[in-house]
Amino acid sequence: MNNGFYIVGIFSGTNTRPWKDRQGQERYTHSLVVSRPYEDQFGNPQTEVNQVEFSTEEQQRINAESGKWAGKKVMIPVVVRARPGGRNGAWSSYYMPKDSKITVLPDESKQQV
Repeated sequence: MNNGFYIVGIFSGTNTRPWKDRQGQERYTHSLVVSRPYEDQFGNPQTEVNQVEFSTEEQQRINAESGKWAGKKVMIPVVVRARPGGRNGAWSSYYMPKDSKITVLPDESKQQV
C-alpha cells in the first residue's frame, strides 16, 4: 500500500514548457495535465486543471504509456514542492517521483447502483 498525496482526475495529456537557466541554456519542464470537472456554488460547470511535473528521464516512458490513460480517470502519486523567492515570487507545484505508477481508476458512471 502506498501512502502520501495523490492527484485524481481525467488525464488530458502532457505539456512541455521551455525556460532558460542562469547560464542562458534552454531547459524544459515536463508535466502531465489532469482535469476535474465540477459545478460551482451557482450550478455553473467549471473545470479544475492541475499539472504534475515529471523528470526528463521519465519522458520516454510517459510518452509510451500516455495513450492508455487518455480521457480516463487516473490517480497520480505526487510530492508537493513549495519554494520562496525566485523571479516571480513564491510558488508551489506537484511533482511525480521517478518510477511512480499511474493508476487508471474505474469509471464510476458505468457502475450500477
